[in-house]
Amino acid sequence: MSKKKVIPEIVEFVTTDEALLSFSPKKFNLLACPTITEPTPCYRIQATVLRFRAGTRDTYPVNGQYALAKPALTALAQAAGIRYGDTKIQYDNDAQPVATVTEYWESSPGQWVELPGTYALNPEAKLESMRLDATGLPEDTVQEIEQAIENQRQMFEKFGEQMAETGALLRPIRTFLGVAHRYSKYMLRRPFVAFRIVFRPEDDEALAEAQRWLALADQYDLVGEDGGEKVPEGVLKIARALLNQAHPGPPEPMETPDPAEGKRQYNERQIELRKQVLETCLRYKGLDETAARKWARSQFEKGLEQCTVAELLLLLQRAKQAQ
Repeated sequence: MSKKKVIPEIVEFVTTDEALLSFSPKKFNLLACPTITEPTPCYRIQATVLRFRAGTRDTYPVNGQYALAKPALTALAQAAGIRYGDTKIQYDNDAQPVATVTEYWESSPGQWVELPGTYALNPEAKLESMRLDATGLPEDTVQEIEQAIENQRQMFEKFGEQMAETGALLRPIRTFLGVAHRYSKYMLRRPFVAFRIVFRPEDDEALAEAQRWLALADQYDLVGEDGGEKVPEGVLKIARALLNQAHPGPPEPMETPDPAEGKRQYNERQIELRKQVLETCLRYKGLDETAARKWARSQFEKGLEQCTVAELLLLLQRAKQAQ
């Protein structure tokens, strides 16, 4: 009787063909693989095998199938070597956060592909879907769902920006790595394989020496003189330069944020939101400006001019709700 083949969790290959031929698509869910056409000193393709099960925190049900949840997608991104760049939060005409992120993936040695992601939070669509789910159910169940809807609304109000940012971060992982929107329970039984390029400076004598100096510096920083002599800063500078030249990372942001400009934009955002709050109070609650300002003060015990952007967004959401 033959023994069952053991699948290693992490294994390295010298070319793309070798990596892909080692995993049958009939037995594995294969993600995008970087390109190394022929053996290249200091570079390998690393394959990481990950397993996710239906009914755990790694998945959530979708119409009889399963989609990968944040923990699973994050694990795949880490295994694929995705680097995170800039994140920007803006607001649409309904004062809902829209997150834009930039991520990077090394598609071939030293070559980084930009992976943009955008996610617009749409709380009303989610809440309406939850209301529809309650149609025709027993009264006690409907009350539970209504409470869940209210809890979800509060989550949107409190953590809207973070939720939009999470959605934007996960979207490129699905799109560019080739993660399907949903899997059957049968397909989830197949392990996932994420590929990334890894840098192995030990293949080159000079790079290996540079790596050794950096390791000695880390050891000294960790334990002090007990870890040996301090590495001269000039030696570290040369070592870092050698390694960065041999294996460049993703591009750095072109512009450094200006605090003064950020403050100006924040103030402009406050002014626009105050205007929207007054207009929304008139439209949904029938309150003129004086009454609207009085209502706003009752919510936070402060005037509109003293409210932060987060508080103004909450006022805008509450103003849309029926009295």
